[in-house]
Amino acid sequence: MVGQTFLEAIVVEDHPLTATALQQFLEDEGNCGIVGHASDGMQALEMLDRQTHGLVFLDIMLPGSGGLAILEAIKSSGNPVPVIVFSGQATGRQFHEAWGLGADALVHKSEDPDCFLMSLKAIRAGKRYVSPQISRMFGTLPENRSDGPFRKGLSKREQQVLDLLTAGLTTRRVAEKLGVSEGTARKHRENIMTKLEARSIFELVRKAEDLGLVAKPV
Repeated sequence: MVGQTFLEAIVVEDHPLTATALQQFLEDEGNCGIVGHASDGMQALEMLDRQTHGLVFLDIMLPGSGGLAILEAIKSSGNPVPVIVFSGQATGRQFHEAWGLGADALVHKSEDPDCFLMSLKAIRAGKRYVSPQISRMFGTLPENRSDGPFRKGLSKREQQVLDLLTAGLTTRRVAEKLGVSEGTARKHRENIMTKLEARSIFELVRKAEDLGLVAKPV
């Protein structure tokens, strides 16, 4: 078993069988007490409003407002509760956004269940955790939120600029397409390159594809 018990953890998962299996595994193998199950994000937020929980396991592919919106709501509320994000269907872009929003751990459902135990161990040590499969998408991610290019995700506008740049448009054409000045488009491009630590457009495209921020050509 893994160290100290979280006495008030909740699982946010819309599939009852998955939620039950995860709860049983975490209680039996992770020394983690699961005291609540929410099938959607609004129910999870209501539970967090009613009382303090020590940990949240959050599937980001939820119906309705979606897990990313719930993660953002939790992290922007000032509630210090750690959030372990997991999914079997999320794209690299969605995992990237979750990391930028402050997820304390990322776990892919297809991996060994021990990855959940490793995420618990990391959080109990005050660290962040990324499971091996997701690590292969991102490369090395900074452990602390204040470090590195993944401190926060791309803004909606930056994502639009990135999509157009990776489609082969010049900065001037990007500006025309979005109805902004060329200087503004250039600034967005520079911000994106800084966040992804890319030194050229070629490197930017490669990193964006590797991170799942844009679709790879088929």
